[in-house]
Amino acid sequence: MSFSDQRKIILSSLDRAHDVFYLEPVFDGPSLHFHLRALEAVREQKLEAFSELVYATLVSWGMHRMGRSGSKMTEFGVFANSIRTVWPKILRLQGMVPHDLRQTDWEDLREIFKGLSCMASGTSLVGNSKVMAHALPNLVAPIDRRYTLMLLFGNGSIVNNIDAEWETLKEIHQGFFYPILDSGEFKNKYSEWCRQAGKFRWDSSPLKVIDNLIIGTLRLGTARQARSNRRPTASNASSTGAAGREKRSKYDTLRDFLKKRSETEVTLLFSQAPEILGFALPASATKYQAFWANQSNTTVRPWAKAWQDAGFRVESYRLGEKDGWVRFKRGDA
Repeated sequence: MSFSDQRKIILSSLDRAHDVFYLEPVFDGPSLHFHLRALEAVREQKLEAFSELVYATLVSWGMHRMGRSGSKMTEFGVFANSIRTVWPKILRLQGMVPHDLRQTDWEDLREIFKGLSCMASGTSLVGNSKVMAHALPNLVAPIDRRYTLMLLFGNGSIVNNIDAEWETLKEIHQGFFYPILDSGEFKNKYSEWCRQAGKFRWDSSPLKVIDNLIIGTLRLGTARQARSNRRPTASNASSTGAAGREKRSKYDTLRDFLKKRSETEVTLLFSQAPEILGFALPASATKYQAFWANQSNTTVRPWAKAWQDAGFRVESYRLGEKDGWVRFKRGDA
């Protein structure tokens, strides 16, 4: 899956997203303390200290909730033993950067991911990525539902399958994180921010900086959307002047198509898209459930904005390049 649009969003607002991340209330206190201590322990190759500190970090990051509901981590003994099992592979990969990775290195990363036992639930992507982001901060970024998955896929749903979750983690890094690391714009800004390390303490690795930028970008987008929703209706009307026109999206043809329909439900065959919309749907629309998620924040999802602006929501769908379809239903039906 290509994440070119999402990469452009991050790279187009580096300063603003970074500013928003640090201007908004940031988790300091134990969250930052244990995070930095865990990174220090892994640099010093102290297995026992690292296990305790990264466990404390994840708890302070909200990965373990008291009571019956909420996320739950495994018992510390189970957690620590899983790290001990993959520790030799972690040490072997220490000091590597993405350009160094060969096939055997990717296989070791996969074995580390599959060998960790972080969360008591059946989901591994978020918890294991956060452990790996501390063990191998130059190779793995922390993934979460609210920000990373929301930006890249439009929702935070995860299929509980360890092999599928590994493929998602690998895809996210190869298609999103690593290309941003290689961009000149990011390299320049990262160097600039590193010179102010005492001020930007959460900028603890290049991949963690990108994680911070994702958070800042989505907070920035949410703030923009809130401001837009507060504007009088008249200010959103089309203007004959170029400055007053809203930037059009190619998915406006989907909006216009749905607006013209009088039915309560409208089914669109994926194969009909070029004829009806004027373009073929992207591969992600035929492969990933997240593409068809109904989301309130459509800042980075113009396709979802299109059907919602037309007064519809996705009722059901079937994935598949040749026989796929999506059924839209009016929101008030």
